[in-house]
Amino acid sequence: MTVDRDITETISNLFNTTTKSDRAIATSLTKEGIPISARGVKEARLANNWRRRNNDLEQQERLRQATREAIINSRSEGTTYNYGREHLSAALRTHYSHRARHNDI
Repeated sequence: MTVDRDITETISNLFNTTTKSDRAIATSLTKEGIPISARGVKEARLANNWRRRNNDLEQQERLRQATREAIINSRSEGTTYNYGREHLSAALRTHYSHRARHNDI
């Protein structure tokens, strides 16, 4: 199954700005008139290397470093300086499209 570029961008937006599961993303898209299954969402995610878990130590370290950089960038702007862990995590997701792991913040 190939997924349209516009649908892929919508999936990317929902994946990076929310914590919805593949099923919840598929349900949201279906309600918007885009018929897609949870399996279709998962295939689009994996085709673009958007993973929910990382078991590879190198990938974990890359993500840790990317999270550090995202936090430094957000704090240099001054908007997230006094945020707690949960607010910072939400700000990174919504403003920077960065899904930080809870332990990396």
